[in-house]
Amino acid sequence: MTRRAEILVVAVLVNEAGEVQAVVENFGKDTANVRLLTDFTVPAYKTARLNVLTGSRSVKLTGLSLPKPADAQLHEIALEEAFGSRSKRPTGPILAKGVAKLTR
Repeated sequence: MTRRAEILVVAVLVNEAGEVQAVVENFGKDTANVRLLTDFTVPAYKTARLNVLTGSRSVKLTGLSLPKPADAQLHEIALEEAFGSRSKRPTGPILAKGVAKLTR
């Protein structure tokens, strides 16, 4: 039997109009799901980034050095240059953002 991993925190990301754009589920142990609920228009020389998220599709992140899940942790999807942000902080416009909540 396999045991299903529990979600530790969930973040609902919204745009400036308050419309839900994505959901982040963080399982801890460097595993998270990013579910995009809308299509982002991303020019060829740009990328939509959520820390390590690249492109514009839903992904499961594993084996990366993700931040430890925490309550009220900020998550943002920003439009960045294709090579990313050298500062590891958003430099382009923020497409969606939200804060994580611990699951009960």
